[in-house]
Amino acid sequence: MANTLESFMEKLKKTHGTCHLFYILSAKNGEEDTSFLLKLLEPFSLKNVRVAIHLFLKNKNCKPDALFPFVRELEQALTPFRPFIYIASLSGDYYNHHDTAIFNAVIAGDAPRFSSAENALISSYNDRVYDNFMTPRVIADFRGVHEKDGFYFADFSPLAAGELTDILKLNKDTRLILTSEK
Repeated sequence: MANTLESFMEKLKKTHGTCHLFYILSAKNGEEDTSFLLKLLEPFSLKNVRVAIHLFLKNKNCKPDALFPFVRELEQALTPFRPFIYIASLSGDYYNHHDTAIFNAVIAGDAPRFSSAENALISSYNDRVYDNFMTPRVIADFRGVHEKDGFYFADFSPLAAGELTDILKLNKDTRLILTSEK
């Protein structure tokens, strides 16, 4: 039986778990549309299910800091939903594929900590490390994954979601993993 978003949310609500939503924020030719992510979050908001968003920055054919305005816009759009829906971590897309630093940030909440995603970006840019290569950073009070949490991969291919599942050492048999693409 295939699991649906509805049953996934119900399970999280019953167990008081958090949905860890992995999302690739991508600037392609200077454009990004955060409305897709905001639409994905609507059902969670309606069901009062907590969502920790883990953003992976992917910048194609743009100036190196092209994602800054989109992260700022997203953070502002999420303000009314705090503390239930929030950005938990931020990382360059480079770390999506093969680095255990992302494991420490997401699973343990152990990475450089910043009060906001905007501040995390500013710090990285000040070090001349831009979007794709920004090291994983934890935002605000995020403390990592708990046993009753679930995982949702949005705008990831099934292959990329599988790779990240392996890096994060998620048990595929006990974790519900949903993927959706734009």
